[in-house]
Amino acid sequence: MMCVEILKQEEEISPVEWNFFLRGSAGMNKQRPSMPSVPFLNNVKVWNNAVNLSETFPIFKGVQQDLTKTPVWIKLGTLEVREREREREREREREREFFSCKSNN
Repeated sequence: MMCVEILKQEEEISPVEWNFFLRGSAGMNKQRPSMPSVPFLNNVKVWNNAVNLSETFPIFKGVQQDLTKTPVWIKLGTLEVREREREREREREREREFFSCKSNN
């Protein structure tokens, strides 16, 4: 907290940024573009937060378009999660189930 106070005093963190960090986009009841149908983007809250960030802070302008084009992936130590790979694995599993059902009939 002391670091944040120093950054606020040096105007590295604005009051708007700090309030957004503390409260998120709560209370921002407004019309947003509808969430596009993208396999790796399936959370309306994430979409709404991206739109709010884009509209609130110039540095995030257009971030919601980036979300629709680029899957998010995370690497922590040896753990690596790639959303598109998960989606492909789900599709492969559905195909295996479909074909195993067909072969059983």
